Amino acid sequence: MCVTTKKKLRETIMGLTYRVMELEERLCPCSQHDWIKIGANYHDAIVKLQCKRCGKTTEKHEWEVD
Repeated sequence: MCVTTKKKLRETIMGLTYRVMELEERLCPCSQHDWIKIGANYHDAIVKLQCKRCGKTTEKHEWEVD
């Protein structure tokens, strides 16, 4: 793959990443997500959470969850 093509692709990905962050902020202002627990991997102490408002999912360690 050409170097300029990789650079353009990387710039596009970064632009889309920022756009997703902007849209998530509109759905849940100030990152005030209402997290609910939807799964867990107790072997690695990881908890999967989902926001009730926007549907965003994330994984955190058990000790990071409120």
